[in-house]
Amino acid sequence: GRKPVLLIGLSTMAVSTIWFRMSKSFLSMLISRTLAGILRNLFNSTKLIVAELTDRINQASAFQYHLQLFRFGEIIGLPLGGFLARPGRHFSMFRNKFWKNHPFTLPCFMVGGFVIFSVILGYIYLPEVRYSYDCIRFPLFCFTPIELGGLGMSEAAI
Repeated sequence: GRKPVLLIGLSTMAVSTIWFRMSKSFLSMLISRTLAGILRNLFNSTKLIVAELTDRINQASAFQYHLQLFRFGEIIGLPLGGFLARPGRHFSMFRNKFWKNHPFTLPCFMVGGFVIFSVILGYIYLPEVRYSYDCIRFPLFCFTPIELGGLGMSEAAI
């Protein structure tokens, strides 16, 4: 289903973001970002979930809100990440040697924590849509010859 795809993609995003921060070599950074890119296709899977969770009347406005929230996250996330980088400049509790040596730890852990929180909420509240495949089997039943147990209808009649 789509729920596991979304939750696995979000989990991969959290792990790769934290892994990227903890990397000590360029190869480790490259592997973490490659893993994030391969296993994460969140925008398309969230569009499918929005389509499944809304009816035809509300789909247009739901897609509009989906895109607006995605862009809002991009607009707010980038400056927020820049603000959280080098936290010793803004917050007195971060003025020690660790934060001076690792200035980008806070934004990476904040993103990872937020995504883990989103995975938990998605696991609890996001419904899994199950389809009935009877509607797919019926045309095959209609087209199957009578000798084989079908209705023997022509393509035009179906």
